[in-house]
Amino acid sequence: MKPTIRQLQIFCTIVDQLSFRRSSELLNTSQPGLTRSIKELEQSIGTELLFRTTRTIRPTPAGRELYKRGKLILQDLGDAVNATRDVASGRAGSLTISYIDFALIGPMPRILSSFRSAHPNVELIVRYMVTNDQIPDLIRGKVDIGFVFGEPKIEGLTTRRLVSEGLVAIVPDGHRLKGRGKIRLAELAEETFVLGDARWARFNQIFLSCCHESGFSPSVSQTAYTRDELISFVLAGNGIAIYPECIVNTPRTGIEYLTIEDIHRSIITSAIWRGESENGLVRRFIEFL
Repeated sequence: MKPTIRQLQIFCTIVDQLSFRRSSELLNTSQPGLTRSIKELEQSIGTELLFRTTRTIRPTPAGRELYKRGKLILQDLGDAVNATRDVASGRAGSLTISYIDFALIGPMPRILSSFRSAHPNVELIVRYMVTNDQIPDLIRGKVDIGFVFGEPKIEGLTTRRLVSEGLVAIVPDGHRLKGRGKIRLAELAEETFVLGDARWARFNQIFLSCCHESGFSPSVSQTAYTRDELISFVLAGNGIAIYPECIVNTPRTGIEYLTIEDIHRSIITSAIWRGESENGLVRRFIEFL
């Protein structure tokens, strides 16, 4: 028969107290019951663990070794139980969060920083993913919370709007409109544009619709994958770019951001999650939002 956790707890308590009487009081167990547990423990290990006289109790050399290792085992078990309870209550564990670039330079850093401060025992695993790639992983439970473009309406997923913002034009130093601060979209009709590539399709569609409403079809000279590529092409003279207002949070030398004041469509960033997530931290995060 293998030693049990209860036997180990009794043995370590007796070594701590060096008294069966005090140990029985602490463990709410009779002294004969403690004696029986120690005898069974010694039989299962095959060696004597305590020197006992009518006046004193002390561990044998083998008992000292078991005590040293047993205290670690009991501590690890206590930590495991506490950690399990913390995860079940949403005080600890991990959250996998996916995000788009608009969230990264918008509300997400402030949200994550505040959540980390309030929940220091929670591990946040954060990864970049375009919205269309986030949805399948959210449905399968590979991602707990997504920061996505728009307000997707998908069965099984819940969406909450975080930000609604307008558009700005990114122009290089020396541009004819530099220093204006605010412009109308029609003033860009003769410009050449740098747009995002196919991964930006939904955002590009909003921009193109706005242009058509302003009476022109934009001339596109270059496409880019990332925000940094977009800005680099503007700096290289390939054209100007359009981006949500959150871009003003990342000032860059050599360019200026001009607010387009007559845009009547909003660029929306939302949080999205699985409504029946088994991760208790999801509920805590949404409450925090």
